[in-house]
Amino acid sequence: MPDDLTKAYVAPNSRKAIEKRLIEIIMQEGWEETVRPAVFRLVVKEANGNPAYAEELLRACFNAPSLEEAQRIIAIECGSDPTRQILQLLTGVTDWQEIRPLLARIDDTQFNDTFLGSAAQFLAGRMQNENETSARRAWEVLAALLYPQNSHDPKAVFYAAVGRALWGGDL
Repeated sequence: MPDDLTKAYVAPNSRKAIEKRLIEIIMQEGWEETVRPAVFRLVVKEANGNPAYAEELLRACFNAPSLEEAQRIIAIECGSDPTRQILQLLTGVTDWQEIRPLLARIDDTQFNDTFLGSAAQFLAGRMQNENETSARRAWEVLAALLYPQNSHDPKAVFYAAVGRALWGGDL
């Protein structure tokens, strides 16, 4: 959800106008068979009258296989949790000093069976970016996250992906 300052300066559009714009995007992108109705309704609701934000949310979770997965993706995309902040930083230009304090704030309970899938969905949505440089960086972070692992521990896999995204390497 956007911060209060952003909401104060964005004139809310009608729900119908946002729905119409999102349907246009879905048709243009060929996502008619992909976007689930429950996910569509969730995107419209979470956008809170902000059409640009609605588009961003749609691109992040258009291919979510379920409402629950879309909620997790939106929580990563919109939430204030450190995992989302790390993923957003990694898809931009960042350094260790920005990431380190966020890693310390992640609650171990966040690393459940669906965590890595939600993070991958978030990054895949970021790859939909029209800017090739941004899309490529999202792909690099996604590749780091999906790199073959010797662990089934989501926390260890995530930390290894953060390291690969920051410093590179095929360790």
